[in-house]
Amino acid sequence: MKPFEVNEQLLLKYDRPGPRYTSYPTAPVWKMDFGAEGMSRALDELQASGHNGVALYVHVPFCREMCSFCACNSMVTSRDSAKDHYLDAVEREIAAYRPRLENKQIVQLHFGGGTPTFLTPAQLARLTDMLQSAFHFAPGHESSVEADPAVTRREHLEVLRERGFSRISFGVQDFTPAVQKAINRVQSIAETEALMQRAKELGYRSINLDLVYGLPYQTVESFSGTIRAVIGLGPGRLAMYSYAHVPWMNPHQNKIPVDALPGPQEKIRLYMAAYHLFTEAGFLPIGMDHFARAGDDLGQALENQGLHRNFMGYTTIRSDNLLGLGVSSISEIAGSFAQNHHKLKDYYHAVDSGGFATGRGFRRGPDDERRRWVILRLMCDGELSFGAYRERFGEDFQAVFAGELARLREFVDDGLLAVNDHGLRITGMGRLVMRNICMVFDAYLPRKPADKPMFSRTI
Repeated sequence: MKPFEVNEQLLLKYDRPGPRYTSYPTAPVWKMDFGAEGMSRALDELQASGHNGVALYVHVPFCREMCSFCACNSMVTSRDSAKDHYLDAVEREIAAYRPRLENKQIVQLHFGGGTPTFLTPAQLARLTDMLQSAFHFAPGHESSVEADPAVTRREHLEVLRERGFSRISFGVQDFTPAVQKAINRVQSIAETEALMQRAKELGYRSINLDLVYGLPYQTVESFSGTIRAVIGLGPGRLAMYSYAHVPWMNPHQNKIPVDALPGPQEKIRLYMAAYHLFTEAGFLPIGMDHFARAGDDLGQALENQGLHRNFMGYTTIRSDNLLGLGVSSISEIAGSFAQNHHKLKDYYHAVDSGGFATGRGFRRGPDDERRRWVILRLMCDGELSFGAYRERFGEDFQAVFAGELARLREFVDDGLLAVNDHGLRITGMGRLVMRNICMVFDAYLPRKPADKPMFSRTI
């Protein structure tokens, strides 16, 4: 993508709460009465559909310490017995799904958290072996894991590599000591580099580093130093997320010194400093928060319009079916979303009762499918073809979304979006408000701001 100039004042007018669109419709509109019965119906539909490939996600909620910036469903424990008890529950959940997926193949596996590598190597081996003995894994399937360098040892890497894991994502966030102290996430460049080197020696073919901008005490100068250090480590992929300060949803974020948080203008400058350094180093911008080297699968998928987005982020595996296991994990099966119970005690009760652990969910209707497709194409490709829409849905985009096209005029006038007779294209600066553009197509967004927003701010 060509370099672009940023008008900070223009962008600030779009700074409002908005979804990240890992799903559409988004989780706040899912229904509590969906339950295990809804999940069972979705699995019946999956069987009838003939779709073969299923992605698999397992949530491991445990951490050694609580990072104060974190928005994930995680909990601190020092007891291996608590983790063993959790794996017992996951094993019972697997047993409930096993007969429903006998004729399906797992095309993608991801361990997220929490901190999956806070499990012992033996526990990681047990978890992986449970899955591989219960489900049919497709030849060439992709297995990936999230890891905290502070708790990850060579034995973790070896156990996972022996079981086919080829992608690993290390959380960095920021290497600046003052920032690390403020977010309770202390790690050195040296230990991160050592783990990356071990992963390469063991044959991991893709290493991703996660960064966060908008953290306390970050400055353009300090964050640029982190970015240069990260580039020097030689990852194939990078994810750079905007910090979402929502302490009413995540009370531990109250430990963050609010007066040290960068303001909206400074966040734009942090992002742009990193953007320029990454692109100058040969990374391609992917979607709204990822970067990949040109030879990486993500970079190739971008060029071929083969990117997909789900609860695991941007991926090259375009499976419309995802099974989530573990507390709070999310499934997407045959046009339905289903989320497991968020509280551990409720999750345990559900799996101990012999059923699915579904707490809430949503069955998409025809209008949801249209809008989901539009939002996914904009989030993944940065553009949308009216012809491709007609081919998929058999109707005219401009007629169906005439009202939305009228509301997009503001983005066009501000140079953030280009519209012609063939489709939509988000401009370079428009990437910074990609979420806002997608919000125009969201039929469920509240029309007036809430006292305590459900979403992070878009800038």
